[in-house]
Amino acid sequence: MRLYLCLLILFLCVACGGSSSSSPTDTAPPPDTTAPDIQEPETTDPDTGPDDDAGGPQALIPMEVLVLMDGEPCPDCLVVQGGNPARWTTNAEGNVTVDFDPNVFGDAILMASHRETRITPVMVDIAEPGVVLIRVDPFDTTDNPDYVFKDPGEPKLSFVIEKCGHCHVSIQEKWYISAHKTAASNPAVRDVYAGTASSIVEEARCLERGGQWKELPTPGSKTPSMQCELATSVASTGTFGHCANCHAPGIDGPDVGNRDLQDTEGWSHDYGVHCDVCHRVESVDMDSLIPGVGGRLKIMRPSETPKIPDLGAFAPLTFGPSPDVGNVYMGSAYREHYIQSEFCAGCHEQQQEVLLPGVEIDASRWPSGRLPIHSTYSEWKDSPMAGALTCQGCHMPSFGPEVLNGADLQNAEPEQTGIVAGWIRPAGSTHSHEAIGPRTSAEGRAMLNGSVAISNLTSSTADGVLTATVEVSNAAGSHGVPTGEPMRSLVMRLEATCDGQPLAAVGGHVVPDFGGAYAQKENGQDWTLWPGAEVGQVIRVIQRTGEYHDYTGYGSFGDGTFDATQKGMPVEEAVGMATITQVDGDTVTLDAALPAGDRAYRVDAGGLPVDGEAVRNHAGAPGFAFARVLAGPLGDRMVPHFMAVDVVSDNRLMPGTPFTSQHRFDASACNNPVVTAVVPYRSYPPALAAERGWTQTEAVLKTATDGDR
Repeated sequence: MRLYLCLLILFLCVACGGSSSSSPTDTAPPPDTTAPDIQEPETTDPDTGPDDDAGGPQALIPMEVLVLMDGEPCPDCLVVQGGNPARWTTNAEGNVTVDFDPNVFGDAILMASHRETRITPVMVDIAEPGVVLIRVDPFDTTDNPDYVFKDPGEPKLSFVIEKCGHCHVSIQEKWYISAHKTAASNPAVRDVYAGTASSIVEEARCLERGGQWKELPTPGSKTPSMQCELATSVASTGTFGHCANCHAPGIDGPDVGNRDLQDTEGWSHDYGVHCDVCHRVESVDMDSLIPGVGGRLKIMRPSETPKIPDLGAFAPLTFGPSPDVGNVYMGSAYREHYIQSEFCAGCHEQQQEVLLPGVEIDASRWPSGRLPIHSTYSEWKDSPMAGALTCQGCHMPSFGPEVLNGADLQNAEPEQTGIVAGWIRPAGSTHSHEAIGPRTSAEGRAMLNGSVAISNLTSSTADGVLTATVEVSNAAGSHGVPTGEPMRSLVMRLEATCDGQPLAAVGGHVVPDFGGAYAQKENGQDWTLWPGAEVGQVIRVIQRTGEYHDYTGYGSFGDGTFDATQKGMPVEEAVGMATITQVDGDTVTLDAALPAGDRAYRVDAGGLPVDGEAVRNHAGAPGFAFARVLAGPLGDRMVPHFMAVDVVSDNRLMPGTPFTSQHRFDASACNNPVVTAVVPYRSYPPALAAERGWTQTEAVLKTATDGDR
């Protein structure tokens, strides 16, 4: 374990040797001229850890500290001891008395910093400390467009010193499997942005799907390639939509905030939201309406000439959450926003204007002129959990005690190829950077599973009709479920069986249109003509009661602004269904006559969703669904947000606000019916996923059977 101490001493000696505080002859006295001699960093014995023979904890040592900035006393400067969570702040004369803890395992080091300076360390002699002088210097606050973002590296490559994973092995390995890492390279993101279908690689197939086979920018490269363009792209709206601000914030060069996602190449494409971007965020401006690095996240790329050789073209400047990181290769500056939810709000909160040219927003519905597209941060802020848990607390959980600090002190062994340094942190204070969520890992899936609950499922039979009631709730979340990207949804499905055979639905709530349908037709249209129909598909008929669900949602959907009608979810009930047995052109033959109703859906047959199977279309089936539904200019629903002109409904599950649905089945010939409900999560609307060729499977979060909860 002494290896990390030696390396730390090396780092800090280099740091002190290159700073203006290191001159042994520069001993300007503090304002109190009666103070003891000022201690400079080079005059100390570096091996000043706890006395192994002391026989017990040593007493705290009062130390006088003077902090100067630009040669003048620095008021409100933060002073810390390396490895000690205690903090002190200087007075108007730059002085403060600290209680130095000699029991901290590691070197005796004090550090000072100000919001305008890097963290500056000095070693101290605990036997004769005198007055410890720490000189801090402001850094240049100019964002430097000539700076080139650094490579975070790949797991198992810690021997490459230029990569972040050289020191931060555990953190880098977790980040590498995160959705942040693929934020720019995700094929679905690129397809939505460019209007393409990356899974279609043949011209004939593209033309069959109604697309155009044309030369387009290749994701991650400036070399064009032939691709299938199927739909309107972000760029065709005349704006970049600020997509790159969050999905590819590490594009080198100027014009931050006005970059085309197609400009990504190299690390900005391959690594999306990576270490060297996040740790260039100097501040968070919550008043900005623009998400990401062009607005809410204020990045500051290093611009100063380094005073020490071999530090690169520019003096390092790295922002982070710890005030006691004095590594010269980091050039650390302390910022608290890294442990605050506001940092996540930089991207996970977006109020968007209508981007389509020539289309105006409905100002009577949205007087701010903006649509609530992403509201995860404000959902959290308004939740009961806001005072107790940050975004990072859930999505960046602590490592176990086996990870001693962010630089992996536990790896201080001869075979370790990376650099280890720093102090042992309290157990649980070093956090994973996986940013866990439903698309990342088993832990993310478990988090979502734990939030969603079938909190009540009951059934009763009377006069041959089985009535089932299902209550679905967000039992543990601190924001809506689902949250984030509006194309996500939960689709609750219900089935009643008798001796394993499904009972016919004769009434009750159904899955709305965004649960997926190949096609839908209103009353008065010909329900025997279904272009593209296949044998085995079913036609489900629903009727509307004339009422609307008066659910409690976010923003205008729950604060009294919208009435039930404006909340956009008409009450729909099951009427009946028939199966397609023959297809002749566009004409279908059914196994039974369709009942009268207000709408018919052509959907998939089959029972309840099964975890891991391909997503099926369930509109009109017994059940319900929960989503923020965006509409396009022609009334298309569940559109990508750059095409949105309205948010027509938002019934996502809020913490502590369950939703109850009721369903009726024909049980006239059944003595012992069984009711089962499942709740799957979907990342995309089925129609969009099918159009673009994206693979999507059912992710069943909860299953419940009547009497077994």
